[in-house]
Amino acid sequence: MDSFFQHVVVVDLGALGIGEAPEANRYDSVGTDTLKHAAMQLTNFNLPTLAQWGLGNLRDANPVPGVPTVAEPTGFYGRVHVSTADWTATTGWAELWQGDATAVFDRLMHAGIAVNVVSATAIAGMAQPIQQIADDEAALAQATTHQQGLTVIRLVDGLRLAAAQQSEAYANWLMTIDARLGTLSQQLPADTLLIVTATQAIDPETGRLTREYVPLFSFSRKRPTGIALGIRRTLADVAATVEKNFLGVQSQAGHAFLSELGLTTGD
Repeated sequence: MDSFFQHVVVVDLGALGIGEAPEANRYDSVGTDTLKHAAMQLTNFNLPTLAQWGLGNLRDANPVPGVPTVAEPTGFYGRVHVSTADWTATTGWAELWQGDATAVFDRLMHAGIAVNVVSATAIAGMAQPIQQIADDEAALAQATTHQQGLTVIRLVDGLRLAAAQQSEAYANWLMTIDARLGTLSQQLPADTLLIVTATQAIDPETGRLTREYVPLFSFSRKRPTGIALGIRRTLADVAATVEKNFLGVQSQAGHAFLSELGLTTGD
């Protein structure tokens, strides 16, 4: 089948929460808010790219300095309520890929779709080879080296900083990644879909995994004006969107959001 996008880039920010989830009290996470607590570390905190994609709109009821709302977002934006009860680095990554990244990637490769996974560290349970890169900025640069198939970029520097409770360094990391995403979005061709989310939330004030919503962004130069994607009930919506794009199938786990991008119906 003809794909809506010839190339899909999925960026896993590693660790970015945007406010406590409804069940936060069961996970000792009441009051956790990775984004807000990062913003409080720097007087010049500013995330212009993510704000333009709609991050501030997700926080209109609880604004964050440096992340304003925008009337005309250029990205599609939503929040994800992670479904797994035992949320860890391993289970968050697994949920992103419907419980089994190897199986999803195998289905794509058997259909002739190239799959490239980039990470500074090994990924538990991955059968496919991983291109190991020195740091997050170098990892993001790999997005432009491919023109077709699926490119998955897993960032780890922010996760390390948050876990070490280096709040100011984490805030600076967020601003650096925001700038790199802005540059990347302008370098990618129109037939590339960029998806950005996070498989963990680690509030640097706690240094441990916290039960928060995580953000979801989708950007394409084919669709210069974005809308809200709402609250997604699982990270598996990302894998469902990838499979819908390349294989034309409706996955059993997750709900594809290509229709929200105005590209197909019946997802």
